[in-house]
Amino acid sequence: FAARIAIAMAGIWWAGFSVVTFVMLKEDKSNEPIPEKYRSLPLVVAYTKIGISRTLITAKKVGKFKHLLIFLIAFMIYNDGIQTVIFMATIYGKEELHLSSSVLMVTLLVIQFIAFFGALIFGRLAEKISSKKALMLSLVMWSLVVIYAYFISGPKAYFILGIIVGLSMGGSQALSRSLYGSMIPAGASAEFYGFYSVFSKFSAIWGPAVFGIINQLSGSSRNAILSLVCFFVVGLIMLAFVDVEKARDAKSSALFALKV
Repeated sequence: FAARIAIAMAGIWWAGFSVVTFVMLKEDKSNEPIPEKYRSLPLVVAYTKIGISRTLITAKKVGKFKHLLIFLIAFMIYNDGIQTVIFMATIYGKEELHLSSSVLMVTLLVIQFIAFFGALIFGRLAEKISSKKALMLSLVMWSLVVIYAYFISGPKAYFILGIIVGLSMGGSQALSRSLYGSMIPAGASAEFYGFYSVFSKFSAIWGPAVFGIINQLSGSSRNAILSLVCFFVVGLIMLAFVDVEKARDAKSSALFALKV
């Protein structure tokens, strides 16, 4: 019954804030007509073809921008590690550390609360040392998270781990989006953020697979959680090769007219 209440509250939460968004968020209506070659098709078919066509066009555009592409690949790798830590945190606490459900739930709540302040702290830090350097610092923190997780035992250490995860998560998620947004072409934010979301979805595949394989082969979740440091190290190295200024110069000099 408690689980049913929790699920219902989540639905009310989403529905409530969706209504706020629908009512209060104002945006200009799009007057873009359907291209002539699709007008004879049913609307569903026409919009499907337009969507597929524009996705392929966006993929070609991204491929022309070296530093933007490097960032997306780096993001896919390090975000894979982040998502795996988030997904596997409860399993690790329950199966490896044998923690109670109450400890796990409180820690998860603390992570969400701390993540808000993590985003603010790293936002201020980005203003002083640049978004890229602040993001790299958050990846160093994620590396320390999985190393620390390998050695911990007991609820107190797990709770401390949750605080560090919250700070790291808030910073890395917010900085990744803002840094990407600063490098994409003006007037093409919708299509490029759509492409960004595709890379986000791929970030939930390889990490859990690696975690599961290492856990199965070694018989220990500690070895599996430690293996995730590879995602953060590789992502950090690739991020170091991203020249943000060159990426911004490239977007300023590019023409991005949609052709469908």
